[in-house]
Amino acid sequence: LAPTPSPRRDSRRRRKMNYDVLSSEVLYDGKILQLVVDKIRYRESGRASAREVVVKDDFVVAIPLLPDGRLVLVNQFRHPFAARTATFPAGRVDAGEAPENAAARELEEEAGYKCAKLTKLA
Repeated sequence: LAPTPSPRRDSRRRRKMNYDVLSSEVLYDGKILQLVVDKIRYRESGRASAREVVVKDDFVVAIPLLPDGRLVLVNQFRHPFAARTATFPAGRVDAGEAPENAAARELEEEAGYKCAKLTKLA
């Protein structure tokens, strides 16, 4: 396979690295993620290496806090663990959707709650 640049990766995140990316190859391009292998060279030592990177679309996690101070978790089956897990409501940001709207949507879809106020944490 010839190296293929990943349109999902943000070059702004590469500014503070202590190495250069020599090439990137997309090994898998699926519905919700890409698997990319970057060949890199450290600037100081000249040592070459490879980095496997999982690239996902934008996503949100809602951390619902009820008026009495309790947190809301949802119990969902997660295929990678082959088990049900307790997690905060979360999901992908749809194309053209604001992250705040995605968080409110996921909270309502997964937990059945409507938010009165959203606070961005990160």
